[in-house]
Amino acid sequence: MLKDICVYAMALLLVLSTLGSVARSQGDLQSDANSLQVLSASSVTAQVGNREGRNPLDQGADGCPATVISSLPYSDTGSTVGRFNNWNSAGNCAGGGGSSNAPDVIYRYDSPPGGVNVIISTCGSSFNTLLEIRTGGSCPGSVQNACADAGCAGDAELRVSLPPSTTIYIIVDGYGTESGDYVLEVREMCDVVMQQGDLIECAEAVDSTNAQLDCNGGPCNAVFGGTPSYTQIECGQTYFARAFTYTRGGVPYSDTDWYRFSIAERSAVLITVEAEFPTLVTAGNELAACADHSLGELGYTCESYSLQALNTPPGNYEFTIRPQDGAGIPTALDYRVSLMCVPIGDCVADGVLFAPGSFSGDTEGAGDDCLLEPSEDQTVIINIPWDGAWDISLCELPSDWAPRIYLTSTCCVESYDDIIDARSTGCVPLSYRPRIECVYLEAGNYFVNIEGDWIEFTSGPYVLEVESCEGCIIHNNLFAPGSITGNTCGAGVNCSLTWNTSDDNIVRITVWEEDDWTFEVVPEGNWLPRASLMGGCCADQIAVSLNGSIYCEALQPGTFYLQIEGRDAEDCGAYTLNVFKCRTRCCYGEEYLSCVDTTQTACVAMGGICDFDRTCAESPCLPVHLCPDNSVAGQVPLASDGFTWVLRESNVDGDQVHFEDFDGVFEPIAHVTFWGFNRPCVENPMPFVVEILDTSYSVVASYSDTLVGIAVESYDIGDLFEYNMVLNPPLMLSEGWVGVAGAGDPDCDFYWMRSGTGDNLELVRLDDGTYVVEFGKLAYCLGGCVPADSVSIQYNGGTSFTLGFWAPLDGEYKFHFTSSPVGVFPADFSVAGSQVVTSGHHEFSFNAGSDFQRWVVVTNCE
Repeated sequence: MLKDICVYAMALLLVLSTLGSVARSQGDLQSDANSLQVLSASSVTAQVGNREGRNPLDQGADGCPATVISSLPYSDTGSTVGRFNNWNSAGNCAGGGGSSNAPDVIYRYDSPPGGVNVIISTCGSSFNTLLEIRTGGSCPGSVQNACADAGCAGDAELRVSLPPSTTIYIIVDGYGTESGDYVLEVREMCDVVMQQGDLIECAEAVDSTNAQLDCNGGPCNAVFGGTPSYTQIECGQTYFARAFTYTRGGVPYSDTDWYRFSIAERSAVLITVEAEFPTLVTAGNELAACADHSLGELGYTCESYSLQALNTPPGNYEFTIRPQDGAGIPTALDYRVSLMCVPIGDCVADGVLFAPGSFSGDTEGAGDDCLLEPSEDQTVIINIPWDGAWDISLCELPSDWAPRIYLTSTCCVESYDDIIDARSTGCVPLSYRPRIECVYLEAGNYFVNIEGDWIEFTSGPYVLEVESCEGCIIHNNLFAPGSITGNTCGAGVNCSLTWNTSDDNIVRITVWEEDDWTFEVVPEGNWLPRASLMGGCCADQIAVSLNGSIYCEALQPGTFYLQIEGRDAEDCGAYTLNVFKCRTRCCYGEEYLSCVDTTQTACVAMGGICDFDRTCAESPCLPVHLCPDNSVAGQVPLASDGFTWVLRESNVDGDQVHFEDFDGVFEPIAHVTFWGFNRPCVENPMPFVVEILDTSYSVVASYSDTLVGIAVESYDIGDLFEYNMVLNPPLMLSEGWVGVAGAGDPDCDFYWMRSGTGDNLELVRLDDGTYVVEFGKLAYCLGGCVPADSVSIQYNGGTSFTLGFWAPLDGEYKFHFTSSPVGVFPADFSVAGSQVVTSGHHEFSFNAGSDFQRWVVVTNCE
């Protein structure tokens, strides 16, 4: 044997059955068949921690060269059936002697330069396996270093300390002539460590005196003349403990720890163990004799697993923990055991899921235990290990049926007000399967009830999945219409859609009806909220509001997300969110004088102008000022009653310059019409700068001119002026932003008038040159080509004429003529030619074929 390789082999004396009566290696005792009579057999399940995924393609080799284990942890499944019997592994197993005539397979592993301590296991295989380790020379190795025929319920486990850069060969063999399907695990030795809050097991000697002096040896101490003793554990507690094996009179024994607990109400009981060795847990009623309980579960090394009794009545109970083998652990190894009791009242619990993870079940034949829907159902307890956002779904259904899930804080709630969330849709791409997306949950236990959907009330198999969400945390849920309260302080930054970094809340809102909806955030205290409505969690922004309220958004039935945050990085506070259907004053018809209170969607369909601040009874519609006939895009100004104003200060020398968006423009833009006020003084004419930005906020064109404002209305705050700026040269841009800024007397600021139409988004350039999107609707009109003006024809005698016109813009002008007094343009006109000119007055002389001429000058400003 290579002396530098340290091997610890475990020998199992008895094969133990899962969830049945188990024989105890400490003494020749019979199990108590009645020890679990108060626990119904149907309520008992067991959950084993998730093991590494298998790779059936890399099964061990049936001879050399061996299958290579490239990295740890390593997990593989395979079969020895039909393989050759290449090696006799029995000679060094269980004290030596004997032979193995079973088929076998072989693996190779090279330890890293720093060496490594590993566990090699066939736990979970379908037959009685042997494990052999060889070293030296080429495959299959020349020296048998270690072999084990036991370690965990008839399978084998070896603990090996490998020196640096050492090659070992692992042979998976069978006891005698046995063969079958095997599981091979190779991983680094784990170290189960004590956690904050753990209780520590009582002190005990690691020798044969443990038989009668074990501080928590239960009634077994009395078998050897000692006094029964127990560790009392309460629901919610965790013990850090150890276990070992020893011999007494040449007979091997396991250190068995006995724990007792009580529950005052009907509960789901979970005993969760993580250990540095293969364990056996048994549980049941309190026993007076040294015997095993009839409920038992085996656990693998380094893997967390739970023994579960889901519907346990009030009473006194106990459980035991010990190594599966009666030998092989001369030095104590550590484990942690936790007791969790989840009160369930009269509810029937069908399973437990430790998040993140999954649970499989079937509602068919389960009965209607929870009356949330008139369908068969099952209830799964989910344990959430940390505060955060969690995704709960039935997206992977084994068969196609229509389930619905309810997430609750108590089992089988009696009121819909106690439901945290409920879904029958939400999965992608199969939207009719239920998914609760990224709901915020504090650490603790919750209940998921799986029902048939309210339309069909069907039943079937399911896979419940609970996963942690990355990035987006749902802090609350609201079914519209309705109200909730919340507080952003301390919630952290969950969405980064805006420029600031204030604490925020994400509220998931379910809209059942197609309508216009208002989202009103009412702050408590002296802080300023900002709201963003999104189609996805931290994605697909629909609308934004700088004052915390979003008005009259037309929404289809579905799920939406509202981000509530401070306007500044330091802003946070409590709030009330109100979501309700929106009704707005709609001015429509001729000159927009007809009035009706309706939805924004209906108003737009009538070609009207919405104003969510008013009703028709309170404020009848007033005349509005329309865009010029040749406009290609625009939003007309909203008539005011003189009492309510929403204006935007936009000046070159001010803190902000405002821009309004446009799209769908496929003609040249040659002039801009806009409306506004001068305050506190009036400057007329007034210098202005008009800028056109593309969708990336880059300046496409900038124009400056001094404009004469035409006073179109008079109010108590001053005259409302209409301005028109010619853009010379014109430009082509299908979508972008138009900005207007006053550039005159710094004391006479320009205030841009709002509009009643538009998408409620505007762009603001701050004094540091950065851009931010805010809510707002500003009045503007983008005009097409400006027609030629002052067209005249001078007769010079004979067939000589002079054509004169005023060109308002640089560009090309086409000349059309006819000699017919009744000719119709353009069908009866011919093109005489074209000329590119600058803006101003121009004259052209020509000879015509007749003494009668009609001419049309057409502007082409592209």
